[in-house]
Parts: sequence; C-alpha cells; structure tokens
Amino acid sequence: MPLDQIIIERISADTGVSAKQAEAVIGLLEQQATVPFIARYRKEVTGNLDEVQIRSVDEKRAHYKLLLERRDTVLKSIDEQGKLTEELKNKILACYERNELEDLYLPYKPKRKTKAGTAVEKGLEPLAKYIWDQVPGEKAIEELAEGLVNSEKGVNTKEEAIEGALHILAEWISEDLEIRKSIRQMMLQEGTIVSKVVKGREGQKTKYDMYYDFHEPVSKIPSHRMLAIRRGVKEQILSYTIEIDTEKALRLISGLVIREVQSAFAALLERAVKDSYDRLIYPSIQSEIRTMLKERSDAEAIKVFEANLTNLLLAPPAGSLTVLGIDPGFRTGCKVAVVDGTGKFLEYATIFPTEPKKDIPRSEAILYRLIQKHDVQAIAIGNGTASRESDAFVREFLRKYHAEETFDLSLLNPPAPKPKPSGSEARAPETTEGMPSVDGPEGAGSSVAAEVAATLGEEPADSLPQVPLADAEPAVAPREEIPSTVAAAQAAAHEERGGAPAPVVEAAPPSSGEATPLEQPVAVGAVEAPLIVNPPAAAPEPEPLPEARHKVFAILVNESGASVYSASEEARREFPRLDLTIRGAISIARRLQDPLAELVKIHPKSVGVGQYQHDVDQKKLKEGLEASVESCVNQVGVELNNASYALLRYVSGLNQRLAKNIVEYRNQHGRFRSRAELMSIPGFGERTFQQAAGFLRIVEGDNPLDGTAVHPESYAVVESIALALGTHPAGLIGNHELLQNLDLQPFCTESLGLYTLKDIKQELLKPGRDPREKFVVPSFRDDVKDVADLKVGMVLEGTVTNVTNFGAFVDVGVHQDGLVHVSELSNRFVKDPREAVRVGEIVKVQVIGVDLDMKRISLSMKALLPKIKKPQPSRAERDTRRRQAPKAERAAQSGRPARDRDRRPAQARPDPAKQQDRPRESARKDHGHKERDAKSRPEQAVKQAARKEPAPSVPLNLSFEEKIRLLQEKFSGIR
Repeated sequence: MPLDQIIIERISADTGVSAKQAEAVIGLLEQQATVPFIARYRKEVTGNLDEVQIRSVDEKRAHYKLLLERRDTVLKSIDEQGKLTEELKNKILACYERNELEDLYLPYKPKRKTKAGTAVEKGLEPLAKYIWDQVPGEKAIEELAEGLVNSEKGVNTKEEAIEGALHILAEWISEDLEIRKSIRQMMLQEGTIVSKVVKGREGQKTKYDMYYDFHEPVSKIPSHRMLAIRRGVKEQILSYTIEIDTEKALRLISGLVIREVQSAFAALLERAVKDSYDRLIYPSIQSEIRTMLKERSDAEAIKVFEANLTNLLLAPPAGSLTVLGIDPGFRTGCKVAVVDGTGKFLEYATIFPTEPKKDIPRSEAILYRLIQKHDVQAIAIGNGTASRESDAFVREFLRKYHAEETFDLSLLNPPAPKPKPSGSEARAPETTEGMPSVDGPEGAGSSVAAEVAATLGEEPADSLPQVPLADAEPAVAPREEIPSTVAAAQAAAHEERGGAPAPVVEAAPPSSGEATPLEQPVAVGAVEAPLIVNPPAAAPEPEPLPEARHKVFAILVNESGASVYSASEEARREFPRLDLTIRGAISIARRLQDPLAELVKIHPKSVGVGQYQHDVDQKKLKEGLEASVESCVNQVGVELNNASYALLRYVSGLNQRLAKNIVEYRNQHGRFRSRAELMSIPGFGERTFQQAAGFLRIVEGDNPLDGTAVHPESYAVVESIALALGTHPAGLIGNHELLQNLDLQPFCTESLGLYTLKDIKQELLKPGRDPREKFVVPSFRDDVKDVADLKVGMVLEGTVTNVTNFGAFVDVGVHQDGLVHVSELSNRFVKDPREAVRVGEIVKVQVIGVDLDMKRISLSMKALLPKIKKPQPSRAERDTRRRQAPKAERAAQSGRPARDRDRRPAQARPDPAKQQDRPRESARKDHGHKERDAKSRPEQAVKQAARKEPAPSVPLNLSFEEKIRLLQEKFSGIR
C-alpha cells in the first residue's frame, strides 16, 4: 500500500530525518533493498543515513502500513452496517493514531451482549435520549418512564425503566471520543502504578520484595521495573493496578456531559457518569494503558537485547589459533576438543580433573599430548558448571607446562584387556565408537556406538579421532532385551557401566556412504552370541611428540547457547557421529576464535544477554534480533570460501535457500575465484548479486578488489583512479603514499558522490579491515571460586555478560554474575548504562555487598574511580550568593543561627532570673552599640572590624552555656 505525503512527513517527524531522506529510504525499501546495503552503498541517495536511522524509518513505515490496513477494515465494517456518513468517513481518513481510530470505531464495533444492549431491546432508548438531550419537555422523566413500563419486555416499574436508560447513557458516555481521550491522557500523565503482594505471600523473601508495596508514576516508570512487575503478576506473587484521582476524573466527565448542574437531569446523569466510569471507562482505559506500557517496555527491552547482542557478536576474535575447547563437568568429566586455526575439528578426549574422580595426573597427560601433537596455542574453558575448578586445574597445568615439568604419558596406555566371557553374557570391551584415541591403539574394543549401531542394523563409525572414556570397565551382565532406539540403548549402556559417562551417539548413516555389513546382525529383543566389532589389534608404538614447548594461554568463554547448538540440526549435520557434549566443546573453542561466526549458528535468544526476553513480544524480538545479527555480519563481512551456511544466510540479499546453494556449489566446484562466479549459482539473480556482492569477500582471488568491501559496481571508478595515478587497481591496495592525499572530487558522478568515494578510499587504505577491537585475555583471582569466597571490599576483574536499563551484570568467576547498579557504574551521572559499559568488556569492580541466601552480588565500578571534585566558586560568586539567599538560608549555610531570636529554641536562651550581675549586663549593652554600628557600615568593613576588634572580656562567674550564648550574640550580626 503506497504511503501518502502526510504519512511520509509524519515518519520524518517521528524519526528525526528530513522528509526527502525518509521518502528516499522508503523508495529503496519498497524495491526490496536491504538495510545494510542502503546504509553502505546508497549514501548519496539517503544523505548518509546510518543503519539505526534507516531501521527507524523502516519500523515507522511498517507501523503506518498496519494503521492504513486497519483503517480500511474499519471503513468497510461501518459501511457494511450502513452507518458510514461522509463526516465519519472524513474523520477516519484523517486519523493517524491507533487509539483515536479505535475510539471512532468503538460505537460501531460488534459487541457481545451488554446491559445497554438489553435496555435498547426493551425499548428504553427514547428515555435515554431524552435525558441525554437535557431539554425539558411536556412530560417529566418519571412520566416518560411510567409510559415505558412493559412486563412483557421485562420492565416492571418506572425505576427499572430509568435504570435501563442509565445503562444506555453509561455506554454512550464510555464511547465518547473526547471523554476517552481526556481520561487516557490523565492516566498517562497523572496515573500511578501500584503493585501489591498477593494474599498468602506476605513476608516471603523473593526477588520481588521491593514491589510488595510499590508506587511509581506511569509517566516515569522504566521498562525493566514494569516488566519485573508483570513477571511477578505472571508468577502469582504480585498484583498491580493503575490508579488516578477518581473524583477528579468524575468531575472532568461530568463537565463534558452535564450542561446545567441545577437541572432535573443532573442527578440522573451523575449516576450514569459514575456507573460509566466505574464499570466501563476506567477498566477499558486501564487495559489500554497496560497494553501501551507493555509495548513500550517490550520495545525498550528489545533495544537493550539488540545492543547487547551486537556487542557480543562484535566481541574481539582471538583469530586463527589452534584452540583446545573444554566443556567442564563433574561426574561425567570434562569434554575436550581441539580445532585448528580454521575451526576444523581435529580430536577430542574426556578428562576427569574434578570431583568425584579427580584424576589429575592422567588429565594432565592427556592435555600435554593434545597440546604438543596439535601445537595448541589457547585453551577455551566454558563458564558453566565446574568451570572454576576446571580453570584452576588448567592454570596449574600450564604453570607446570611452562616450567618444563614432566608428565607421565604412560598413563595414556590402556589396561590389558580382560578375558571375554562366553554365551549370552559376552560383551565387547567399551571404548567410544571404536575410534582411534590417545588412550590406546585403534580398535581397542567395541564401543557404545558400535553396540547401538548393531542394535539398529547399522555399522559403526570409525573415521573420527577421539579419546575413549577414562577407565571404562566392560560390563558382564547379561542383556535380556536390546533397546530399539538410540537413546534407550545409550541409557542401557550407561546403567550397565554403573553410571560411567558415555557420549550420546545419534543414528545417522556413515558420511562416506559405504557400508561394511556386520558379520552377525542382531535382532531387536533377541539374545544372540557375542557381537565383536573392530576386534583388538596390536598396539602400535606411541607417536613421538615435539619436545619444544610453546606459549599457551587459558581463558573462560561464555558458553550460553552452546548446548542449544550441540543439539541443533546444524551441529548434527556437521558432526553426525559425535556426542552432544563434544559438539559443545568444539563450539566453545570456535567461540574464542571468532564469536560472530560461531554465535550465528544458534538462535539469538539463546545467547543469554536479554532483559526479560521471555516476557516480551516474541515476534518483534525475533525480528529485532535477526536484524542485529544481519547488521553485525555485514558490518564485518564474510569470507566466501570458508563461511558456513549459518553465516551466509545473514548476508545482505541472501536467504537460507541461497546460502545452502552457495555451500553446495563450493563443495562441488571448489573455491570461488571471483565474485562474478556467484551468478552461476541457481537462484542468484542480478538484484541478489547487487545486494550481496559487496559483503562477500574472496581472499587471494583473481581480482584483488574482490577481497575488499568495494562493491563491484564501483570497480570502474577504482580503475579510473588507478589510471589517473599511473598504476593498476592492485597497486592501490594498501598504498598510503598514493591514496593519502588523493583528491576525490574529480571522480564524482551523478550516481557516485563523495560519501561512497571516501568509503572506497578508506577500504583501499585498509582492505578487509575488521571493525572489531583487539582481543584481550581477562584474569580471575585464584582465591575466589564461589559466592561464599567474596568479601566486601574485594577488587576483582570480570567480563560484562549483560547490560540492562538498571545496570550491568559482570562475571567475576563464581558461577553467579554480580550486578553493577547504574548508580555504581561511573563517578559521573549515567542515564543509560550502555554509555559506560558494553557486553564482552573486561572491567575492574569492587564488591560492595553479598547476599548468600538470594545469591546476589553487588558490585561497583565507581568505587575504583577517583572522586570528581566540584569546582569551587570564586569569592565574588560566594558573596553574590550570600546576598541573594534569604536570611535563614544564609545562616544555615554558614552554620550560624539566624538573627531573629524568636527562632532560637527556648532552652538556648538565657534565663532572665539568672541575669543578676552587673558586668554581664554592661557587656551586653556594649555589644548592642557595636551591633547597631555594624548595621550602618558596609559588609566588608564589618568583617574587617570584627577581625581587628579584640574579644570582649567575659566575667568569670558565667556558666559555660552563658559564655557560648554571649559569643553567639556578639557575632550574630556579621555577614
């Protein structure tokens, strides 16, 4: 539906851009251009609007489109009722506010049965109309009501007739446009949110304590408190209402309804007004305001989530390092996976460095072997359960490693195989999927995977390197029944091993597509002869490891959503034969290398940086988060030859189908050599190429410009620049000498202006530049592992995990994030916490409070910052302020009492009965003369005289209180 000029102007006013810019953006959006493309490659058209402004225009465009659709629906509905007048039609067409449109539609909206509808059916509408018009007639109201009594219609008395007429009037009043608008405005401006604890919950300690008796104006309540109250209501801990001054509201409505307060109609209309307000207007408007507050809070919460997600996705990448990822655990051990610099999975193992097994020597030997074999440069530890214990183990291991201590590699050799029982009790010794491992030779026994595969009639996988479970003992219990599913088979294997950890193996065909038939297929439910898959072979000589040791660092990585990824279709497609926990360890390792490339594989809601994310509008949340991911991916750019499907689908102009087509084409034809090759992919048309090409990079391709963010449509201008400078395009890339002082004005055209040319110049100077910051390794204190270890005053280093409207959450390594309230973020005033911190940032904090019962940690960044000294006013400014301040205020500022003796407390004044000696009276008389003289002299002269004048002699027989009183009187006149 096209937008008229009025709506474009309204969008312009709402977003703060010019009408011309708004119209240009809307035009591009209508042509299916994406926001990243418009912001990056159409700056001349939009006047250099950024993504935030363009998305804002897009949101308003969608809002007004929905309004126009609703307006058409309203017009059609009223017209079908035969009640659409020209005046009403013009009012509706001139309406651009949703609430106003609904108010206009309310009298014509189909309703369920109401008291007013029943009264109309009884024929009481004429009486209601008579009272509404407030024009005295030949008959009184009672006479008219008497004439409408009809027992057949259910009107037995005149009182019932009047009551029914008032019901009709109450509905008319509630549908009045001006009345609804006024009460709505009053509730928005003067209403108060009042929350209470529900009955039965009083005195219980919950996270909603502060809302048990809470009041805050509707106009000021922030989104996070509104969402907290709503969640408390949902959990049946709180209830809340919106209160306004009822008497004021009734006076307002009465003033709009009653024409003459002394008329015979006034009393009845007052009753109708009261009934209408209590039964119809207040509940309806309160419901509207609740919805408005919900929408406002949702929008703010989604913005917070988007900002946090953006910061998380753009977190500094560690780069192309070989990383060993650890998914920590207690009973089931820690899953370890190694990936190379490109993220390719190499090998995995299971270690038990924590309770209950705590096999430190063997765990160290496994880590040493993996590090030396694969030249591991970094260890990424997930920050979930057992992370602190695992982190402590890894750091102690690295201390030994860098100190050239030796590790007992003989612990990696498996124990000698036990004799196999015969008959139905025969079971194969258990390793993991019968694959090669660091613990022993390839095929050192059958695996859970082999057992499951046999159960399902499939052959085991034997192509992936892995490590068997530590010290797994073969089970000898007879199997009465073989489970019919993978999950049941795995559960049975767990139980038979006595709860020893085992990987979850998923039924999937071998990736090679070639199958070796099993010698003895086992039928489900049958008891067969022993099944032997991959029989033990002679142990080969252990492979030699490099002796030279290299620098390795360890870091805790946010593992939020790793479990979601490990169970996802993407993970199953990538690693069909691996346990979920191993996939999680791989994801943790890759997150260190490139957070953006790995986090795009899971739904944004699963990354754990939201604010009440499950309470907000899920559709809007999904749209907002996907827009944030799209923005981040295109801001960084995507390497076409190694990007995953998950990353490609967020590239401007691409969708899931095209992303899959790109991956399939790459698998079939090998590396892309140029961007132009994209046109050979099915479904890749000219418009898609225009939207996507600039964000897809090809490193070491045929055209060096394909490795930059320069769009192919601008290659011609780059060639012109190169020709003018006497070189070729490749010679411009990174050539600061030629480009630094290049005048771009001669290369401007009608379609290509300075905005784009400046971008091209910057890209040529720093081709493929990454907008993300440099990677830094945070460090945690070794003596702090649990909330109970925290003490007030401790200074810690941590990572910001979430930023909300009320503060920031910081991971300090104790399994529970601490809160830095917005008032503790900085030594200056902070309105928005995102002004001070961002997700992923490493900060220093001080512990200012610990609640062990509720597991709440209060932190402060402000406590570690120097206090800002307020500038002291000059002497002239102080004198001016004193002269302008009232007498009592000046006295309070100076610490002296006011001169008015009546203001002094009675107990401070001397008792006249005690004034008996002459010297004291003489001193007071002299003081009075001096005070009168001081009044006649300038202020500065008084101060000078006071400094030069010696203190008066004080009689020795005065009490201490009397001496103080005398001195107060002496100096009370000095200003």
